[in-house]
Amino acid sequence: MNSKKAKAFISSNLKLLSLSIAIGLFACAISIFAFSSPGSNQPPNGNPTFWLLNGASMYYSNGNVGIGTSSPASILTLQASSLDVAHGIRLIGSQGLDALLLYPSADNQETIQAVQDAGQTGSTLLLNPSGGNVGIGTTNPTVQFERACPSGFTNVKAGNNQLGCMETAEEGTATWWVAANTCFTKYGGELPIYTEWYAALNNFSIAVPSNWEWLGNGDYWNQAGTSMAGGGSITNLSTDALTSARGYRCWIPG
Repeated sequence: MNSKKAKAFISSNLKLLSLSIAIGLFACAISIFAFSSPGSNQPPNGNPTFWLLNGASMYYSNGNVGIGTSSPASILTLQASSLDVAHGIRLIGSQGLDALLLYPSADNQETIQAVQDAGQTGSTLLLNPSGGNVGIGTTNPTVQFERACPSGFTNVKAGNNQLGCMETAEEGTATWWVAANTCFTKYGGELPIYTEWYAALNNFSIAVPSNWEWLGNGDYWNQAGTSMAGGGSITNLSTDALTSARGYRCWIPG
């Protein structure tokens, strides 16, 4: 083989080698983009249309995202493997210390806690600092803070405040001690004082009783009994011995 043919042979093989290297590098780049780079879906299918880049942001526009679960039921589903703060969500402030924690602390119990340091010392938590209402057990709070009243109770509220929940009908008839204890053990409430009783019956659709009802107030006139209201009018007040059987309704403070 003369020198011209040798040079041509070497040149041709170098071109083939360069082309092979280029094809190999291009294939590697495609593999890296499809399987590991930001803006791509993870193996096994490597579909790069799932995770996309928009400047410095990455987004996903089709389906749900799961962390700790392979079957996310919402747009973003996080399933903890343990019931503690280490397996929850931590939103950290700009200083790296203050944070908002959201985590499962027990079965059927979730915890929201604001902290001010790594030791998780409690901090201030603000709800609607720019205004608005907060509701518990209701989807339509009409005052600043409102919780739903139990069945059989009337929601006593005015202005921007909820005073509490008044039992719409009488709970029954009993001595003062039994009445007071029933309101506490059954509803976590108490007998209403006259201010609450009057406001509820005067402003809401609660029938004025023809009989007397126990109040939570102390006795107006003597120390032998306690106060009652009713007797056919919301302005009637009287007193009776604690051992007497009188009607009563319960009050749950707001």
